[in-house]
Amino acid sequence: MYILLHNSKASFSIELPEAFKQLNIASFYSIKEEEDYLYKSNREEFFLNAVSESLDDSSYGDIKAIIIDKNLGGSGWSRAIGLAGHIACTHYSKCTLNKLPIILIDWNDIDLEDASLKDTGINNIFQTEGFYFRKYEAVFSVKSDNVTGQGMFAIDAELKKLKPVEIDKVNIRNPYDNRHQTTNEWGAMRLASNFGIFEMIKFSYPKHLYFKYLSIFIKKDHKSPDRSLHGLFKKILLIDDNADCGWIELLEIIHNCSVDKRVSSTEVLAWQNTTPEKFDQYDLIYLDLYLEKGKADSTNALSALKFIKSSYPHIPVIIFTASDKAWNLDEVLEKGADAMYVKESPLYYRNSEYSKKNYEDFAATVKYVYEKYMVLRPYWLLIRKIISHASFTAIENSPRKLKDRIEERLRMFYGLLKKGYEQWDYDKQTFFYSDYELAFMTLWSVLNEIQEAFFEKMDISLTHSNGITYHHHPNRYNTPLSKKQRWKLKSTGRIFIDNIISFSGSEADGTPKLKKPGKYELQSDISTSDLKYDNWNAPYYSIDSTGLFSSNDYIIKSLHTQIAYILLNRSTHTHTQLTNLFKLNEIRNSMYLTHGDSFDTNFFIQTEKVKRSGSPITPNRSIKDLFDLVAYLLTDDSSNVIVI
Repeated sequence: MYILLHNSKASFSIELPEAFKQLNIASFYSIKEEEDYLYKSNREEFFLNAVSESLDDSSYGDIKAIIIDKNLGGSGWSRAIGLAGHIACTHYSKCTLNKLPIILIDWNDIDLEDASLKDTGINNIFQTEGFYFRKYEAVFSVKSDNVTGQGMFAIDAELKKLKPVEIDKVNIRNPYDNRHQTTNEWGAMRLASNFGIFEMIKFSYPKHLYFKYLSIFIKKDHKSPDRSLHGLFKKILLIDDNADCGWIELLEIIHNCSVDKRVSSTEVLAWQNTTPEKFDQYDLIYLDLYLEKGKADSTNALSALKFIKSSYPHIPVIIFTASDKAWNLDEVLEKGADAMYVKESPLYYRNSEYSKKNYEDFAATVKYVYEKYMVLRPYWLLIRKIISHASFTAIENSPRKLKDRIEERLRMFYGLLKKGYEQWDYDKQTFFYSDYELAFMTLWSVLNEIQEAFFEKMDISLTHSNGITYHHHPNRYNTPLSKKQRWKLKSTGRIFIDNIISFSGSEADGTPKLKKPGKYELQSDISTSDLKYDNWNAPYYSIDSTGLFSSNDYIIKSLHTQIAYILLNRSTHTHTQLTNLFKLNEIRNSMYLTHGDSFDTNFFIQTEKVKRSGSPITPNRSIKDLFDLVAYLLTDDSSNVIVI
């Protein structure tokens, strides 16, 4: 028995016996097509799929071949060949029509110059095993059997020469007008297969010929699901016009967490303009490079990327794209993207090794981004908390821009911290520098801004025996009397540094005696402080309860002792903070980038390479300790610490 597919409204009008099960496909063209992007641009695919899927019937179990009339109402051969391809690529559960010979028929011989032969989804169909052309007479004419003398159709005698369709030998062309869309759908399907979750995806993939053909090569073996990305992120945003084409389900299963979606640039722009804080609830964003279906225009996506990364630099953004053009990567990295994942192209549908590497690249990209922002995110969130804290906003910002400078340096620090994670081993090993060290030094410089903000530095005035009080040198420069001042802690009024000086004598006219070149000759210069510093015993710093005592210039000039004094005058300070301050100062002094001299004679007998082989500067050790100290100083809240 045979199935004969024709359109009675066209040229077919032959009376045939029951051996030919006839199916008039004209009725299928009255079905309303689905609201799918593909079918809006190519409704022919919808109808051909509807015809091919309708054939999944157990009554066709004894069919020996499929016969398709050329004249189905389409343009030349295109509809008949398209239907042949759909049948060959359809998965039938109740019969085996996709594994039978397919015979295309016409009244006349094939015209090799017929343009419709080239404008089909299958390349060289009549040179592909399993597909055959026959004229009507070679199928329907009746001949007598040489042995029995009984009449039989010509096709019966020829059937034993025909081979069934072997799908691996079929070459189906990628429709040019739908290549980008197919990549998006195929990419999700292939990635789901590689993650071992293909059967969990409920999305109904499109049934156009090319995609049905590709789907045959999807591995549906039941490998154990890959759960390596579970638990890395809590809430994810997918910005993709293909979010509903399998990707939203895929990402939810892969990450095992909630995934929200925005499916157009209009939706994204609405958030940017009215509720930008909505982006802040996510700890990972996937952003499609081309946000409008059918348009290879990255303008809107790059605009969204720039906005997100400038406003929320702690949120990682992975660019999704179906394009593998190298310049795309440069452009998205320039705008702040953390990585780019190229969705697998159907061009590699037979290359299992490429598919495996693409899957491994996706997983590695996500893990890289997670590890990066597991470190970076806590720092930025605490920076944001610091600059909005009441203690920080209370810092005087006029006339000196101390508050602005601190915020600026915290941003610089975060940028260097980010660069430190991204720095190539080649740079570290070849050029002997570390962005983490630069981040540490930038953060250390914030301590200088802090002491400027927390101490009131008063000018010293001297009253001479002649009764005149001097604030400045009586020379043409009118410079301050002394560069060493009296330092008072603003929060408590407590004196940190008190400089005691006096004149050594007078000139004949009674004016203060001067040294050349025009400096006062001072009787003494004593700097006193109630700070004690003992670099042998932790916590190294303390307050002298007996009152002021003489102190050397090292204490007065050292930033770490100034910071220690601020800490000691806070009731919530801890010994750990003081101990860490001492150790951090030692680290700072060990860096060649700090200065070229050192009290440690070993400083100059070590190279940078050797020094880094010991205890390198890292975000979860020395940088963390320094940042926790800065956060405490700026907020007076010891709970503001980095948790990695």
